[in-house]
Amino acid sequence: MDVPAATQRGIALVITPGVNQVSVAEHTLALILGVLRAVVERDRAARDGSWRREYLPRLAGKTLGLVGLGRIAKAVVPRAQGFELKVIAFDPQPDRQFAESHNQ
Repeated sequence: MDVPAATQRGIALVITPGVNQVSVAEHTLALILGVLRAVVERDRAARDGSWRREYLPRLAGKTLGLVGLGRIAKAVVPRAQGFELKVIAFDPQPDRQFAESHNQ
């Protein structure tokens, strides 16, 4: 966010911890699944009659890399692990307790 520009225009920027990280984490997994399984393209093809049977990769067994391990990423980790993803993350100030409790 461009804080100086927002301030100059009288726009308040706020952080709302604890409010939406679960929804964002769920949406993150939805988007990953949607892209990997070509949901939009396959829906379009089914509707216009051009759908073909084709192999699409499985999510299970893939690796998800996270840059930063803040509130949202911490909410993504257990959900991704539920899909049998290997999760790796980088954070300049790692939360070792979180990492250990999630087999990282």
